[in-house]
Amino acid sequence: MLEARSGAEAMRVSRGFVEPIDLLLTDVIIPGMTGSELALEFSAERRDAKIIFMSGYTNHAVLNHADLPPGVRFLEKPIATRQLLRTIREALS
Repeated sequence: MLEARSGAEAMRVSRGFVEPIDLLLTDVIIPGMTGSELALEFSAERRDAKIIFMSGYTNHAVLNHADLPPGVRFLEKPIATRQLLRTIREALS
């Protein structure tokens, strides 16, 4: 598992990691950029990676105002471990 505290750091980590990255799990609101901006930049370099968004804001508010691509996987915080694992499994299969 790779971790980053901001969008810019996430891209630095991704660019410095030579192995495939299968999944990006990002909050909708992150330091330095939005989760959507990170996902766009990340997926341009890691085309096969799946992306899951999460947020502490309500699903309705986020999906209507956060500029998320249609049909994205979205988890509302707090996230039960079982739900997180199920969503990751679904994304990767």
